[in-house]
Amino acid sequence: MERYNVCIIGSGPAGERCAIECATNGLKTLVVDKRERKVGGVSLHTGTIPSKTLREVILDITGFGLSSYLAKQTIKPEEITLKELYKKVDSIITCEQDVLEARFRGKNIDVLYGTAYFTNKNTVEIKNRERNTTYTIQADKFVIATGTEPRRPDDVPFDYEFVFDSDFIFSPKNKRESLPRSLTIVGAGVIGMEYALMFAALGVKVSIIDRKNTIFPYIDNEINRYLLDLMTAMDINLFFGRNYKTIGKENEKAFVITDRDEKIVSDCVLFTQGRIPASKTLNLDIVGVKTDERGYILTDKYYKTDNPNIFACGDIIGYPSLASTSYEQGRVAARALMGLPVHSHNPDLFPFAIYTIPEIAAVGKTEEELIKENIPFEKGIAYYHDVSKAIIKGRRSGMLKILFHRENWAILGVHVIGDQAAEIVHIGQVAMGLNATVDYFLNTVFNYPTWAEIYRIAAFNGLNKLTCDLE
Repeated sequence: MERYNVCIIGSGPAGERCAIECATNGLKTLVVDKRERKVGGVSLHTGTIPSKTLREVILDITGFGLSSYLAKQTIKPEEITLKELYKKVDSIITCEQDVLEARFRGKNIDVLYGTAYFTNKNTVEIKNRERNTTYTIQADKFVIATGTEPRRPDDVPFDYEFVFDSDFIFSPKNKRESLPRSLTIVGAGVIGMEYALMFAALGVKVSIIDRKNTIFPYIDNEINRYLLDLMTAMDINLFFGRNYKTIGKENEKAFVITDRDEKIVSDCVLFTQGRIPASKTLNLDIVGVKTDERGYILTDKYYKTDNPNIFACGDIIGYPSLASTSYEQGRVAARALMGLPVHSHNPDLFPFAIYTIPEIAAVGKTEEELIKENIPFEKGIAYYHDVSKAIIKGRRSGMLKILFHRENWAILGVHVIGDQAAEIVHIGQVAMGLNATVDYFLNTVFNYPTWAEIYRIAAFNGLNKLTCDLE
């Protein structure tokens, strides 16, 4: 039995950052991961990195969405094999894993592989089934960063050839070798929508079923409408306001019957109605760690649980469940458990991105939130087709929206859809973090031609409206 200052269960973005912060400050640190000889968590192996790499590969080989003078020859689904796509993605995963392992070695962070569970408040056992070995570890502090796993209802016949969970083709259980020519997605959340647009860009016939009547309730409605218009232009079938009743397989095809008795047949079905917290096997009741009704761990703002020696961060605590925010939560949790001050921790300015095609990014309030809170605001909008950089790049579909206070011109929110949206939004984030007003974008000289130009166009648009109103 070995003792550590801190034991971190999970090596995704939250666990990684927490471990490095602790080890940098001299703590004897252990990281536990359930994957055999694979650090990095879901983010690296089945989630963020592989899916976003796949997206870039698809955009590269298809040139989807480019203006006609830059567009590549149309590629048919039968011309692409999953093996070719895997090869490109696997090289990135291997590179990222090597980098992470080197970071851990450089900080003298120990790593054990297996499923961890508490046996008392200072002890965990780690069962490695592959080696038929159980390790017993004691630590002064613990950090739970086990993330989430796909939701798999009992009435869905997952076989990983015709019916997939949200790990999709990156699941280690995947049996499919050929790219499907048609795909039905059940659940229009982030994962479902990202895969829908990726596969539609490859020429796959895509249908989406969702219980809601719209997409992304936390995204500005104007941005949602823009994306839905693009999806309609891509011939994606949208079945909103209904749920699945039956999912099955027949005649080497998959099918979904909706609760309106519509039958949708396709090569395979991707079930993406949410993910669930990976907390059931931890024995949290033994150590007095409380969860909500869904199993997400409850913490304070410094990610401390009801047990003062146990912290939790990342997707295991729920919203917003982003790699970027998880990374920051890991840093904060580490500093809190060491009793160190926490600087620059402002969740209200956490940006987020959805890697649809085109991508979406936002920071701050939506227009709907401002209306609900009765805050007087104006909006400035700029479209990509008015931005020289977008025209040069051949990516003319997109828009940026700045929301600002009508009286003091404070920037309240920035919302972007289009190429490089996840990068572009950071300009607005920095301006908001420094309490700049919207006229900052008029009084600052940006390089030309650049994406930053879109902020000046949107600021002019918004302030011109305000000036006209005042007159």
